[in-house]
Amino acid sequence: MGNKTRVIWTRNLFSFWAVGQGLFYTAKIDIYSSELPDRLDNPIGCFNILYDIGTLSKRERLNQIVNGYFTNKKFHLCFISHFHEDHVNGLKILKENNVYIERLIVPYVSPIELIALSLSSEDDWYRSFIINPYLWILKNLNVKNIYVWGSGKEKPYFSEFPSMPEDYSLDDRELFKDVIKDNEEIKEQFFSDYPELREDDGKIKFPEQGGYFEIRYLWIFLPFYLEAEKAKLEEFQKCLKEKGIENITTNIIMEKRKERRECYKKLFGDLNLTSLTLYHQPIIYNKSNYGINVITPFKGYIKMSNSGQFLLGDINLNTQDRYEEFKQFYKNYLKKDFVFQVPHHGSFENWNKAFLKDFSSMYWIINAGKSKRYRHPSEEVISDICQSGKCPVWVHEDWKEDRFLIEQCIHHWW
Repeated sequence: MGNKTRVIWTRNLFSFWAVGQGLFYTAKIDIYSSELPDRLDNPIGCFNILYDIGTLSKRERLNQIVNGYFTNKKFHLCFISHFHEDHVNGLKILKENNVYIERLIVPYVSPIELIALSLSSEDDWYRSFIINPYLWILKNLNVKNIYVWGSGKEKPYFSEFPSMPEDYSLDDRELFKDVIKDNEEIKEQFFSDYPELREDDGKIKFPEQGGYFEIRYLWIFLPFYLEAEKAKLEEFQKCLKEKGIENITTNIIMEKRKERRECYKKLFGDLNLTSLTLYHQPIIYNKSNYGINVITPFKGYIKMSNSGQFLLGDINLNTQDRYEEFKQFYKNYLKKDFVFQVPHHGSFENWNKAFLKDFSSMYWIINAGKSKRYRHPSEEVISDICQSGKCPVWVHEDWKEDRFLIEQCIHHWW
């Protein structure tokens, strides 16, 4: 860096909101530079990120949180892990508040998967949403671009930290970038499944697995999608046809529920097929860097060595082949994590004890309703985490605090 003494640092807020049986996670990353006057009061860039927004518990609490905390009404990145009601019904609130979303990242889900997912709820709004989530998003949300993420065997493009240039720009307009390649196969399949969306072709992007998003030279966001088991979906479709449902489109979501449920129970153990996962971490250049975490409600100050976070939605990784595929994709980031969101509200069915060996997180976050109506979280899961010497955190709707909050300051380079 020559004789320059410029310091770049970020002050960050990471929140697992106490919405109970659902998931609502946000990140706020503010960038500061020692070059600017009033540098402690005026960030050069402010970025808001969201991962899932929904609950089956106290829905009014979700309204209060969004209306009370998100006055700027803009998210730079919004990830939806999957289309279950308890992960998406807060999208209605974003619509009501006209929240602007620059990049909305959603998984590619086939019509037959949507038919299966529709069995999870009788809610009128949800049934209208799940007929075609992509169309609902385009018609109802203030979104610049939708990124439909498909599965694949590609490795992450991001393999090592890029070099910080001497003329690093502090222009907010240039601070965020996509590092993606087009997935033509998914694009062709998507428009075959949902031809009514072709007119919105320019607004929808189809990234190849391995792509990522970056706050330039400061932070990376790396999604991964593991597709649902094709063999089971094919059997589900075959069963529907045997029951006289020949036209397999999402229009049948409003009818023939009995026949669909009979087929589903025959083939699937639960309604959680898969999820779009997310790993994110800061990019740090100075090896003498320090970072401090302040944890609420624990009021603890922790000097950190790891700073990555894993968000897993409701993904099921309890079989060896699926877990290995997930682990191989993120192999360069194992043991760099500080926070791990336990999949599917701490359900034993989606749990893999190998998580505790392969990941280094101190805090294992479980978002689940206090009443345990769905038997979440599993006592076995909590016991496994405790016995490993790590800390399970059950974030439910009756917390005294409104969230599990990590306040963080990181010096990236100087």
